Parts: sequence; structure tokens; C-alpha cells
Amino acid sequence: MVIDEHGQPRLKKLPKAEQRASVRELEAAIHSRLPERQIIDILVNIAHDTNWIRHFAPLSGCDPKRERALERYILTAFA
Repeated sequence: MVIDEHGQPRLKKLPKAEQRASVRELEAAIHSRLPERQIIDILVNIAHDTNWIRHFAPLSGCDPKRERALERYILTAFA
């Protein structure tokens, strides 16, 4: 932070630090081992594992009246 000639505080952009070679190697190794995933696929997997979509269901505990309700709940969370 610097104070300009009018007495106003200003934030200056920091100069970009050069990445070390070890950081670039680690990043490349991580990208080579992790498969590419879509956000929708991640939401579906988490919904299956944790059953968080139960919070979208009717409070009465009855089955939802909508067609493909679970898919709609996941799309709602995505949107």
C-alpha cells in the first residue's frame, strides 16, 4: 500500500514471482494422474455418497411428485 500525493491510500499490484521448476513438475505430475471430471458428474457422485439431496425433498417425507426428481435436484444445485 502506498499513499499518493493527495493522501489517498492505494494498493499496488505485486510483481509476479517466477515459478520454480519443482512447482511446474509437481503440477504436471498431478495433471497426468488425475482424470478430467465434469462438475455434474462430481455432484452426482457426492449425492450418491452423502445423500445431500434429501434436503430438497418434500418435508412430509413422501416421494416427490416431479418426474426424475433427483436429477432435477442436482441440476438445481448446479445452477
